[in-house]
Amino acid sequence: MSNSDIVVAEGNHLPVQSSNQPHKYADLRLMVEAMSRSGFFKEARDIDKAITLALVGQELGIGPATAIRGIHIIEGKTSLSSNLMAAQIKGSGKYTYRVRENTSKACRIEFFEMVAGKSESIGTSEFTIEEAQQANLMGNPSWKKYPKAMLFARALSQGARTHTPDVFGGAPVYYTGEIEESLPVQEPPQKPKGDPELIAIRKAWAFSPQEWQEFAEVCAEEGLADVVTAVKKANAGGIDNIATAIEWVNSGCPNLKKPEPAGADNDPFKDNDDTSEPMEALL
Repeated sequence: MSNSDIVVAEGNHLPVQSSNQPHKYADLRLMVEAMSRSGFFKEARDIDKAITLALVGQELGIGPATAIRGIHIIEGKTSLSSNLMAAQIKGSGKYTYRVRENTSKACRIEFFEMVAGKSESIGTSEFTIEEAQQANLMGNPSWKKYPKAMLFARALSQGARTHTPDVFGGAPVYYTGEIEESLPVQEPPQKPKGDPELIAIRKAWAFSPQEWQEFAEVCAEEGLADVVTAVKKANAGGIDNIATAIEWVNSGCPNLKKPEPAGADNDPFKDNDDTSEPMEALL
């Protein structure tokens, strides 16, 4: 074994390569597996994800360990830490940049390209706190605590996509967290509103979940599947408590207020199209 080899598993030695030299897939997997076993890299716990990050890094000229720690794939798009993005631009040998302004109010970065041995300005990238407010970014704690750093990251990634796309293989790149900032906010699911009539009955009758369960069981015994309609009919008939409602169901659901016209069907569930929510939603 030479001094330029590294041991990644017993009996396996790999030559140390610069980040610009592509690794064979088998060698890359051995290295990622070694990083995963070491426990030093939480990002390497999932071998396949770590290998994917290493492969993306390889296309950008970034070594496996740095790629696994500094690259993220969000919604199929590549994001890098702002430090890593800056290092790639300055280390390209073709581009560089100068920070012309960097405050908690604005960041302005000028980009340069080497043309015929001379450094020429190719444009500037600017991002202001007003733009962050317009984009609804200020709700992010990082923007509130570190506006200067966040403005720099935005201006840098914006300029990288515009002025130095070839450094990143032509694919758009973003700083870590930028993609998530552009995703629509997911509103928490709203609890469906209950049946107002049913809510009013429960409030008036003040029955417990156990009493409601008993009422439901009695309805089932009498062949009444629609418990919600049963309690509404009982309330409409003048019943004002669950105990009386249970007695009413046990007696065959007779009309309690006024007699039905001759020949009328006393079944309270005939032609019922009630689609109210079950009482369980209220308990």
